[in-house]
Amino acid sequence: MAMAIAFLILLVAAPAVTAVQYVVGDDVGWSTTGNYGAWAAGKIFNVGDTLVFNYNSNFHSVDEVTQDFFTTCMTGDALNSYTGGFNIVALNKPGPKYFVCPTPGHCALMKLAINVVDPKKTPPPPVDDNPTSGLPGGVFPNIPKGDPLNPLYKSSGSALSMNNWLIFVFPLVLGLVLGVMR
Repeated sequence: MAMAIAFLILLVAAPAVTAVQYVVGDDVGWSTTGNYGAWAAGKIFNVGDTLVFNYNSNFHSVDEVTQDFFTTCMTGDALNSYTGGFNIVALNKPGPKYFVCPTPGHCALMKLAINVVDPKKTPPPPVDDNPTSGLPGGVFPNIPKGDPLNPLYKSSGSALSMNNWLIFVFPLVLGLVLGVMR
């Protein structure tokens, strides 16, 4: 009986420490052919998740920048710079994050704006990845930013987290364990 209780506690506690690793642009990676606003739409980025940037380092790199730099694509100091063709960026705190390719002429095509939320707190409003558009909803002009129907508040389902896996497997495993102990 003690074994079953310990197993149950382990399964209940496990979902609280899971994170998702997102490959930016999926199969396209970080390149001038990606559509990063569309890629990020529908994903919820939580504190503890990571972004993986895959790219050809002969032509590209990744800079984390301020919203002003993201909006204007003017040269400036990067908050963080990544090179080498493969980078993992940890999302350690909530708030907006902005990424661009600093190669001249690439910023307009290679820019990513995300909002990192703390799942233990109320999520902040989504990041507008086209702040100069003048449209009231930014990327999704017909849906208000704070509306739960906005795709930025929905999970895309493209990244299967441990939480999703446990929701389906937990009842099966628990039933088997309890059935064996009878």
